[in-house]
Amino acid sequence: MSEDERLLRSAARGDRRSLEELILRFSGNVWRYLAAMLGDLHDAEDAMQDTFVRVARAAGRFEGGSAIEAWVFGIARRVVLDHPSSALRALSAPPLRPGDEPGPRTDDQVSYN
Repeated sequence: MSEDERLLRSAARGDRRSLEELILRFSGNVWRYLAAMLGDLHDAEDAMQDTFVRVARAAGRFEGGSAIEAWVFGIARRVVLDHPSSALRALSAPPLRPGDEPGPRTDDQVSYN
């Protein structure tokens, strides 16, 4: 078990110091990612708090199979996608249904009045 995984498991059991250590380990990289993705330092600050609140809440559900840092970044990515000002929200929108696609209009779709 890696040191990061040990810290996460301790945090899941309510150990505040372990959670604080995880935050210290990953906060710099997460902050840079959030600031770059959101383009606003205040939004990035809010997203950073949201990310680590979600990490704390989900700590007991980590199943392994990936590095803790990758898992934390997955949570940060979802925070970005959930953020109201995120330009990426449009990229995560559901695909168009058949018939919704923009395309050339035919003469029978055009009104000449």
